[in-house]
Amino acid sequence: MSPTRREFLRGGLALAAVPATTHVAFTELAAERNTLWYATEAKRWLEAVPIGNGRIGGMVFGGVRKERVALTESTAWSGAASESDVNPGALQHIGEIRELLFRGEYGEARKMCEKHLLSHPTSFGTNLPLFDLLLEFEEPGHETAYRRVLDLETGIAGVKYRVGPHLFTRESFCSNPDQVLVLHLASPIAGQISFAATFDGIKIPGAVNSLGNDTLIFRGNAFERLHSNGNQGVEIECHLRLLHQGERFRWERIRCR
Repeated sequence: MSPTRREFLRGGLALAAVPATTHVAFTELAAERNTLWYATEAKRWLEAVPIGNGRIGGMVFGGVRKERVALTESTAWSGAASESDVNPGALQHIGEIRELLFRGEYGEARKMCEKHLLSHPTSFGTNLPLFDLLLEFEEPGHETAYRRVLDLETGIAGVKYRVGPHLFTRESFCSNPDQVLVLHLASPIAGQISFAATFDGIKIPGAVNSLGNDTLIFRGNAFERLHSNGNQGVEIECHLRLLHQGERFRWERIRCR
């Protein structure tokens, strides 16, 4: 698709701002428009970049020595359904509330709604954040040319930096067909990526166990007391699996169900 007049003018203005000794293609400028990028890693949750597939989600911090991905999943709910949550006196007051609204007595109608229409749930619950996937890397040395990005077209979060002449890259995304969250770590030299992987910041009851030498499993329950009674909630199971490809690449996968 050819660029619009407005896109062409924007590209021309950008090129005019570049020193004459620098060569920048218009297509590269167009790609940059759809990318968020940062020169430092995120220090707090609001600075991290989001990835997700509609069910599984993560906030990627992009740290060099510690990569943190705050995890969430749409079915991780506390509480439980209850027949006692319905207000039994609601139906008999509908007519009275309607008359108040028709007469313009909105304040009184609101009071009646709060008193007679709203349910009184004892353990309605809420969707809970899970915990963090934490990768702690061995000291890489002094890094330079750090860049953290989020590609708005593909939904891929990326990190790249150099240690000496070597470029290290990391890509994170959520697959909808496969229902997994993926971290892809790459180095140009074999044996240069070494880390410990854990589930960090766990605030719900459960336990982490290993399966073989390449999988961590968290099993627990979505119990909390702010929105429920602390004894009801769905069961949660999350898998972290390491896949090593060739001599240069390692993959991390998280599977929640």
